[in-house]
Amino acid sequence: MPNVEVYEKDELTPLFEGDFMFLPRLGETISKDMGGYFNYYDVVEVWHREEGETGTFRACVRVKIDD
Repeated sequence: MPNVEVYEKDELTPLFEGDFMFLPRLGETISKDMGGYFNYYDVVEVWHREEGETGTFRACVRVKIDD
């Protein structure tokens, strides 16, 4: 189960992190429970970044809120 960092406009601070059954793909929608209602996010970019000296890559996606 990949742990994915989800970003909106700020590339330095994730909007949230989540454990996904599979990596979200470009064009898909993520719905996040916000305590009684859902926010919907469209995936607009997918990339992987290397963490420090470990050589481990983290999956990252950029989203745009879907009003």
